[in-house]
Amino acid sequence: MSVDIASIVAIIGLVVVPVLVALAFRGWLREVRLKVFRWRNGIGLAALVLSSLAWLWCAQWWVLTLIGHAPSDPIYQLNLSVVAEICAMLSVVLAIGLKGTPRLQAVAAAVLLLIACGPVGYV
Repeated sequence: MSVDIASIVAIIGLVVVPVLVALAFRGWLREVRLKVFRWRNGIGLAALVLSSLAWLWCAQWWVLTLIGHAPSDPIYQLNLSVVAEICAMLSVVLAIGLKGTPRLQAVAAAVLLLIACGPVGYV
């Protein structure tokens, strides 16, 4: 049984990203929310929401591919992957609104999502 490296990276990314986003949200809720300005809270929360959306798009495509119900249209596949990658890139930029450990967790989640979503989008 041959296991593709891209599949392993995608599986690891799809498992670890929600954990990192949840940890970043918990850290934001406990530490950062009360210490930064309201606009920074909004930007940081937007980064976490974008990471979650990008993860959902990648996870949806991965599950559909695994069960054999993925759309055969390559344009759908490309568009889904591009949207997820754009959301992940925006999430990296917007994570600057966070502070401390939640910032690192949000950036790590978005970068891991960028790495993992590439192979998922082109399976």
